[in-house]
Amino acid sequence: MGDLDSSESPIAALTSPTKDKLALMLNGQKILTSDEGLPRDWRGLAQRLDCDMERQQQLGRAASPAAALLEHCRALPVGQLWTALAAIGRLDVQDDTQEIVAADVARYQERLSGSVRTSSALPLGSAGDDEELLCVGDAECLRNGQPLPTFDAFLLYDDGDAEFAAEIVRRMEDRGIKLCDKERHLLPGVTFEHQGIIRLMETRCHRVLAVLSPRFLESAVNKFLAMFAQALGLDKRGRMLLPCVYQKCTLPSYLMYCSRLDFTRGIGLMDPWEKMYDTLKVAMATRVRSISSSVSESRPAPAAAAQSKARCNSTSGALAVPRTPVPAACEPPEKPAAAEAQPRSASRGFLRRLLPTRGRSRGSESGTEGAPTTPESEPTAETDQQRRGQLGKLFNHGKDKHKNGKHKAKAEKKKKEALLAV
Repeated sequence: MGDLDSSESPIAALTSPTKDKLALMLNGQKILTSDEGLPRDWRGLAQRLDCDMERQQQLGRAASPAAALLEHCRALPVGQLWTALAAIGRLDVQDDTQEIVAADVARYQERLSGSVRTSSALPLGSAGDDEELLCVGDAECLRNGQPLPTFDAFLLYDDGDAEFAAEIVRRMEDRGIKLCDKERHLLPGVTFEHQGIIRLMETRCHRVLAVLSPRFLESAVNKFLAMFAQALGLDKRGRMLLPCVYQKCTLPSYLMYCSRLDFTRGIGLMDPWEKMYDTLKVAMATRVRSISSSVSESRPAPAAAAQSKARCNSTSGALAVPRTPVPAACEPPEKPAAAEAQPRSASRGFLRRLLPTRGRSRGSESGTEGAPTTPESEPTAETDQQRRGQLGKLFNHGKDKHKNGKHKAKAEKKKKEALLAV
């Protein structure tokens, strides 16, 4: 840590993954303060880095205040940042980021001294890696095994509107928005410039901010890129193209009905700069969430957990889970087979007692002569007579009930006729 305390390399020497990790650990607000009474998050770090109150309020409105703070203080030395982290009591941040910060500073010093080789002299491993090189710093990320940098928006503008584009970059990046443009990020040597821009829009950028002006619409390449961005948004089912009218112009049909930022009207009910920031802040939050998920997934598992997992995988086919024996008192008693068959046999006997049977056994009906018969199936004259008597009583009872109902209906009918006659 002593080397980093005295490092004179600027904060700009830190790579994007390093800044993103610092921002993730400093964005969350802490309740307890440090020994000096400073907040133990980005607010205390801003105070130690001599940011006034107005600047702190502006950083607080950013989607990632810590990332905006590092971008604002990119000219300060890393040693001052490291001392400020110790002053606010964030030794945990120093411990977790010491190695990557030291590696970034060492690479920066090597580039300054001229001892580092050029990117063309370093092997990239395969032709597929060379196709991924689109932006400045991509080769370094590929060598270190780090993910390629992503951006909140791609800034699409005409060369004649470069001054206004520079103003957009200054205002938005001061508040933590990460913009990509061809002048600063696109590597030279791409076969077709518009192909590189299309790949950046499709794979690296969450939005496309198009600065519309008469010069922009006169360029066939710019109109093609704007149409591609709009089609890409339809394909992703989201908002991709953000039109920004810089000068009055006649918009084409595919842009005429899009909601847009209009700087030709001046500041009315809504400041267009604030509206631009609010729109890009959503993309910034998406980028920060994706970085946080990738960082959490890349954390190594504990050694004990890894060993136990390997042990379980190696013995999963040979070992079986032992079954705990259940006490005999807890097991439900088994029902005997005779008890299960008892209700069925009782119902059959009840039907046999009600219905008359012929004078032959079940075995004779099925064609098997000499089969033994049960006592219930043997017909006798006495049992047949009793069954017929029971069925006759049931029949007579229903018949009498029917006659009684008919007599009652006739009596009621006669009463009604008598009443009507009176």
